[in-house]
Amino acid sequence: MRERKGQITIEFILSTLFFIIMLGALIFIVVDYVPEIENLNKRAQVNMETRRVTSMLLTSPGLNSTGSTDWELSPNSVESIGLASSYHVVEKSKLDALNTRSVSKFNYSQFQEVTDAENDYRMSFTVLPIIDTSENYLRTEPPENPNITEPGNSDFLSAGNTVNYGSILMGGNTYNVLVTSHDGSYDTLYKNQHSVSGWNFTDAPRFASGDSVELGGRNFTVKSFQNRGDESGTLVVLSRDLKIFGSSLVVDSTIVRLNRYAALEQTGANLQPLRIEVFAWRN
Repeated sequence: MRERKGQITIEFILSTLFFIIMLGALIFIVVDYVPEIENLNKRAQVNMETRRVTSMLLTSPGLNSTGSTDWELSPNSVESIGLASSYHVVEKSKLDALNTRSVSKFNYSQFQEVTDAENDYRMSFTVLPIIDTSENYLRTEPPENPNITEPGNSDFLSAGNTVNYGSILMGGNTYNVLVTSHDGSYDTLYKNQHSVSGWNFTDAPRFASGDSVELGGRNFTVKSFQNRGDESGTLVVLSRDLKIFGSSLVVDSTIVRLNRYAALEQTGANLQPLRIEVFAWRN
């Protein structure tokens, strides 16, 4: 019986030692991961607030102290901030009223106060106008309605057989465009102001991806041409940086990056896609 009791005691001691060793290893592992867990938690909190703040901007018109949604007319008396005329439709006049430091505009300090933001933000607003060029014809056989006169340069004469065309309203002016391809890819845009040259592209300037094109008194960059299957040549995407609003980036911070999208509403133009690139971090 004594040998049996001794055997149980040894097993108990060994089991206890094994438990202590495993517990120590587990604690060591958990402690090692604590900073990573804390960092993930911080990122989640920043991300949640970022979505709340940007959703407010894109779904609310905002209010001033008198209860008017035209807060951009008196930006120093804003009660709640919003840029929307309707769901995810941003008014250009409200966007223009944002200015990081100006005391006569809605500045970043006011933004922090009105939104109750615990984090810092930097927002980059970029408009991405899309030209619908889904109509097409065979090169050297232009339609009579609209009455298109083709360019006579060597670049056009060496282009693909199918020419796409369309129009865009910008700054109160309508601009007509032709789009041509080379080696199977659409890559060239010709532009005319409708009220000046109509559909006569004899001396029309041409543009490629990355070029700057003037529309409505503003310069846009030719961003890309649609080159996907049966839809090739049917769209041209432009871009223009409108505004940067917010704090300078802090390099040593954990930064959350988020893209939000809306439509930009402005006088003398159709609704245009708007991208808001948001950077957020703990202040």
